[in-house]
Amino acid sequence: MIIKFLTVERNAAVLLLVSAVLGLVAYNTGLAPEIDAARNAHFAIDALHLDLTLDKWLGEFFIAFFFLLIGLELKREFVSGVFKNRKAIAIPALAATFGAIVPALVYFALTSGITLEGQSVSEGWAIPMATDVTFALAIF
Repeated sequence: MIIKFLTVERNAAVLLLVSAVLGLVAYNTGLAPEIDAARNAHFAIDALHLDLTLDKWLGEFFIAFFFLLIGLELKREFVSGVFKNRKAIAIPALAATFGAIVPALVYFALTSGITLEGQSVSEGWAIPMATDVTFALAIF
């Protein structure tokens, strides 16, 4: 039943959006210490000499698989999908380029000159640039 639910692309998009909203609500309603404790919990694979926090596991390991899936999806489109016709690439390529650059520029413009604990907040410009593909892939 769960596999059937997840194979429908709209259901995956709904699950992603609900998860994002629940995460934002949970973190801003007093559960922040528990969430931070979970993020900083260590998980080890002794045979591989890996001892990482949950935050690092998600950031270093699972994100690589996510981008592998994006690459496979793009390859499928180039080989047998919409992008087989090379003329069909122009508009999506422009949309992807501006979809990455514009959020980064907006973030940088809004946070330029703001510091938090002595560090410039504008250093996080890559976050809106990297996360938009997740929602775009789920919705479309």
